[in-house]
Amino acid sequence: MLHPTDEEIAAEVAFVHEDMRWRQEHQPSRHGEADSEKNLGLVKKVISCLMRGQGVTYSPKGKPSVIVFSGRVITRHDNLKAVREEADQVISKKKVLPAGAIFDAAKGWTIDTQLGIWRKAKMRDLGLQNSDEEPEGAPR
Repeated sequence: MLHPTDEEIAAEVAFVHEDMRWRQEHQPSRHGEADSEKNLGLVKKVISCLMRGQGVTYSPKGKPSVIVFSGRVITRHDNLKAVREEADQVISKKKVLPAGAIFDAAKGWTIDTQLGIWRKAKMRDLGLQNSDEEPEGAPR
């Protein structure tokens, strides 16, 4: 697969940021501003790294760094629910960790939350509920 261009990555980030702003206006978070500058920046960083195939690096204190999805280009057309579940097998915010996973001390803000936000934007754009299954064979 060809890597997306910088313009395509910027467009995808803008697409997700617009959805974050829409959600803040129409479905306000009970946990603060969903579209805060900090959250927007964290989402931009992760989406950009995933779309470039760089993966996401997590460096827990006192342990070796872990890179998830290095060399794998991930876009909106991937099954983001499955990608999120796959990431959870390596870096997890769960109290009971999957076998071999390391705890995400960032409370999901290493990769999990960003993938969830990206998926919500995708599903709303498709006119689907977040609880719906993602369509198979989305265009690349």
